[in-house]
Amino acid sequence: MKPIRHTKTARLQPLKMYLEEIEELVALFHKKCAKVTISDKQYSYESLSDLKAHVPKMGELDIQGENPGLHLLLNHAEETIKGNPQTRIVINELRTEEISDEADALFREVKDFLTEHEQPRVRKLLLVLAIVPAGGVIWFATHIYKYRENVSALGLVACISGFALLLIMSLNSPFQLTLESKLDSQSFWAVNKDKIWLLIIGAIVGIASTLVTQFLSRLIAK
Repeated sequence: MKPIRHTKTARLQPLKMYLEEIEELVALFHKKCAKVTISDKQYSYESLSDLKAHVPKMGELDIQGENPGLHLLLNHAEETIKGNPQTRIVINELRTEEISDEADALFREVKDFLTEHEQPRVRKLLLVLAIVPAGGVIWFATHIYKYRENVSALGLVACISGFALLLIMSLNSPFQLTLESKLDSQSFWAVNKDKIWLLIIGAIVGIASTLVTQFLSRLIAK
């Protein structure tokens, strides 16, 4: 009796990589594979330089190595057949295309490298902050008809807005793959200003919800 070997597959979380990391990634394939093909949805390219010269903004990236066979799909969009209308999902997948020790070894090496650049699915800090307006939602919902309805309704709306905003932001871990180097890429503010403003707005809404809750509590106590 002996175990049956299968090809290996790994689904990856959204990645964040600059040109330097992508070059390291491609080098791992060239180091072990007899042939390496780089492509996107429409064309194949001789090198990353060729890709950068023809693609202004990185979309899907497909790296396929042969002998040993290893295939990497990054930011690959697929339409699901379930539901109406159809929805699209983004896939980051690494898989071997042959059963061999060489393919398995390269699979582990590339997977370990990619894991270092994965982005968290949930921003825990924002998720914790969402507890504050969530508590406000519960309080106002249970007291909206007991005290001043217009004031309670306003507080309820503010808390719901703050909770929804922080929850959405906590789940926002976009795919970030660029052919720009770290030094040549945009400044931190230029790249992240939208996220920073959302964070500021979320904090303001959360603080406002807390202040409204405290004010109404004192008002009711009187």
